[in-house]
Amino acid sequence: MKSMRVTKCDLCKKNISGGPIVAGVGYLRNKEFCGKCGKPVLDFLKKHDFSVADPMDKIKSFIKREKSARLTP
Repeated sequence: MKSMRVTKCDLCKKNISGGPIVAGVGYLRNKEFCGKCGKPVLDFLKKHDFSVADPMDKIKSFIKREKSARLTP
């Protein structure tokens, strides 16, 4: 017997056909989005030159740069 997993977008609550866009940090705070609602997440990652294969160090260095830019008068 096969089990079927129904995935709904955490933003618009529509059923997701195909694969969801999963965004989050850690295991407990993941959100699943449809293609339309997840597009801004993907655009942000492309804009800041992140790819799926990048290590976590690149993300941490980006956050440090953003923090220091906001703290600089």
